[in-house]
Amino acid sequence: MADEGEKSPLLSSHAHRDNEQAGKGLEWTHKRSFASSCGSCALSAATLPLALFKRKKSDEGTFSSSLAVLLTSLGAVVGTGNIWRFPRILGTHAEEGGALSFLLVWFAFLWLWSIPIVLIEYGIGRYTRKALIESWGALLGPSYRFLGAFPVVVSFCISSYYSVLVGWCGYYFIKMCSSTLPSSLDASLQIWNDLQGSNWPVLCHGVAILLASLSVSRGVSTIELVNKVIVPILLSIVVLCFYWAIFLPYAANGIIHLFSPSWESLKDSKLWIDAASQNAWDTSAGIGLFLTYATFMKRTQGAVRLGMLTPFFNNIVSLLCGITVFATVFSVQYQENVPLAEVVETLKTNGEANTGLTFIWMPVLFDNIGSGGRFLAIAFFFCLSLAGLSSLISLLELSIHTITDFGGRPLVDWGLSLVC
Repeated sequence: MADEGEKSPLLSSHAHRDNEQAGKGLEWTHKRSFASSCGSCALSAATLPLALFKRKKSDEGTFSSSLAVLLTSLGAVVGTGNIWRFPRILGTHAEEGGALSFLLVWFAFLWLWSIPIVLIEYGIGRYTRKALIESWGALLGPSYRFLGAFPVVVSFCISSYYSVLVGWCGYYFIKMCSSTLPSSLDASLQIWNDLQGSNWPVLCHGVAILLASLSVSRGVSTIELVNKVIVPILLSIVVLCFYWAIFLPYAANGIIHLFSPSWESLKDSKLWIDAASQNAWDTSAGIGLFLTYATFMKRTQGAVRLGMLTPFFNNIVSLLCGITVFATVFSVQYQENVPLAEVVETLKTNGEANTGLTFIWMPVLFDNIGSGGRFLAIAFFFCLSLAGLSSLISLLELSIHTITDFGGRPLVDWGLSLVC
């Protein structure tokens, strides 16, 4: 990566381009059109709309500040992987001796793998001003463009089902607001079954697509604006739920168990694989989200500082969510005199489509908290919905940005649909 102080011709041309963009502002040659998918079959199919439009690459604009870059990047990576997946994976490796062993390996992979890859993404994106495929062409030559094709396809496939997950979260938020919390496992399962047997998945999926498409409709300006609103609200709810949970009765037992080591578990290869893959889900390192957003960065917005802070803060959010879930589960179960072995099994509960802990058990646990449980349930699923939406925005922008590098032909007015 070139030093910011060097005056190479390429860097000088990029600096000139930044100054020219700041003077001209945003110009648009064509409107960005967005798509709304007609629906999906839950668990078996997902539909991804891809807004295709034509716009000048030189007129994309830039982020207004380093804080805007940080908030937008956090919006991209803080999602269901932090709030939904991490507590579930953490629970899977919460032996009766504790879960600290998994946390140590997970934290090590953050520094050995995630942060270095994120730094590379920020550097390449800011340097080339191009998305994944064209950035490799700019760095190594046109024959190396294929190196960026696979991550683009992967992100496209992820977004095809991620919008369905966001729809589920939105449905549960509405359900927690409009109905009483389930008091038993059977009642909670009934809520899930009612969702899958109705048209709600299609409707909620379509709303998620529409909101994400609107958020990327004007490029970096709307993406930055949406994340400036969503991310502070999201982080505030995470902190609020964490604060509430740690003062529940017997919550300390859950926190102690979380940070207690079970050294024997280090011999389990699955622990190492899950710790590495969880970092991939947590930070989205290597998929190209940071590279795409870095194309909108100014030269004064340091790639190294942001490349260190973003994955670090992201994993802190995951840890807070893990503590919140452990404190809540232990609090409810210990008040019912459930033995430790059964509490650990509850944390490992994994229902249909990995819904067990989040969509089945958490509503029941919130109900058992008492008067404040309903508020906590509403906040939890609202937080999950916002987190999923902000990540879906980044996935859509990655695909759209890649297409605009090739001229951004308006192939379809209403977008593309992919059935998985």
